[in-house]
Amino acid sequence: MYCASLCNGNHNQDGYEPCRQLSDLGPYDHLARFYCFCVTHVKRNIFGLKTYVSTEVYAAMLSLLSSEEHPNLDHTFTIIRAGGQKATSMSIIIHPFIIY
Repeated sequence: MYCASLCNGNHNQDGYEPCRQLSDLGPYDHLARFYCFCVTHVKRNIFGLKTYVSTEVYAAMLSLLSSEEHPNLDHTFTIIRAGGQKATSMSIIIHPFIIY
């Protein structure tokens, strides 16, 4: 809500959706934009694991980096948990609830 209130009346163009103005964005729109910055930092750490985990585990980790609803979250967590030490230690950074 804070970002939405800051942009109230701001008619500058949105950098992600040029057809929209900043004043048109709601709270979830702002959250999605902040999330993109966070994803960049997490991806940097995941890219370093590419040679240590299987292709399936790597793809599962990358699939978590979306602001959209995940189609099969429990199965993805199972894949990552089975991916070995490097995968499970990185998964804590991605999502603290992967390891029960």
